[in-house]
Amino acid sequence: DQPSPVKPGGTEPGGNAPAAGQLNSAWTRRLKIPLRDISTETIKQILVDSSLVLETKVPGTGKDGGPNCATVKPFSGWHLSGNA
Repeated sequence: DQPSPVKPGGTEPGGNAPAAGQLNSAWTRRLKIPLRDISTETIKQILVDSSLVLETKVPGTGKDGGPNCATVKPFSGWHLSGNA
């Protein structure tokens, strides 16, 4: 399997994989997390230091009590962590 390219507009990798590859899931939703604000400098830092991890936190539960879906709003952004 080839990874899906980033869609124009800088959101998550595209594709129609149901439930993030969990084929036995009752859900077929996907959560779009913005990638456009990850800077080239941040990517360079990660490539140089393998102990760094790119992290963000997003709400996992939707208003209906099921998995969250659509584009994350508001999005607090990405940060580097040394949790590798």
